[in-house]
Amino acid sequence: SVQAIISDIDMPNGKGTELLLKLRRVKNETPLFLMTGGISITKTSALEMGATGLFFKPEEMKELISAVTEFLSSIEDTAFLKSS
Repeated sequence: SVQAIISDIDMPNGKGTELLLKLRRVKNETPLFLMTGGISITKTSALEMGATGLFFKPEEMKELISAVTEFLSSIEDTAFLKSS
């Protein structure tokens, strides 16, 4: 199963925000981390739409990696506790 999604906002065949809204419409709560090289959206509006986070390229790529790593680690910790 998919644990998390990382999507650019501006893609050749659509927008990451459209993907986010489609997922949320069908009650899919998979964490979605958005990234962008533009200024078409604010962090606040991305979070209000249901994004887990919004990161600006190239300045915040380390922060994106840290956020995804932290999220995945929390899943592993939870899985470990459930199996114990």
